[in-house]
Amino acid sequence: MATQQFATFYLDDVLWAINILQVREIITNIEVSDVPQSSEHIRGLMNLRGQIVTVVDMAQALGRDTEGKERATCIILKTDSEVSDRVPPGVQLEKIGGDVVGIMVDRMGDVLEIENERIDPSPANITHGEARFVRGVVQLDEELMLILSIESVLNGQEQ
Repeated sequence: MATQQFATFYLDDVLWAINILQVREIITNIEVSDVPQSSEHIRGLMNLRGQIVTVVDMAQALGRDTEGKERATCIILKTDSEVSDRVPPGVQLEKIGGDVVGIMVDRMGDVLEIENERIDPSPANITHGEARFVRGVVQLDEELMLILSIESVLNGQEQ
């Protein structure tokens, strides 16, 4: 039975996930510099050991209320070239691009191994604003896990 591992994270009380193969590292308590006239969901830039990283506020990108909320956890994603030769057969990863990107989240969850058969398509009742960012859904014992379409977030495109 083919499986995939997902790094999970929360935005408010909603559990999201991204394929673990696309995660480089998790950083907390980061300092971000504002970028004037950037998109609303771009939180800013950070210096990660000499490398400039664009930081995306996931709540803002998903159209959630961000007023008064300070996110301090950042998932640094791997570039396409960092994962290109490590993708097992049958696993389809989304394109992130050649630039290092971080996504700000409320808090991290666990790493979960999920059988491919358990991943369902996005349900029709997800709000339109979030539907384009959901690749699939997994029913866990006590909650739903939404699989993030990181390509849609970064490109601002519908799937």
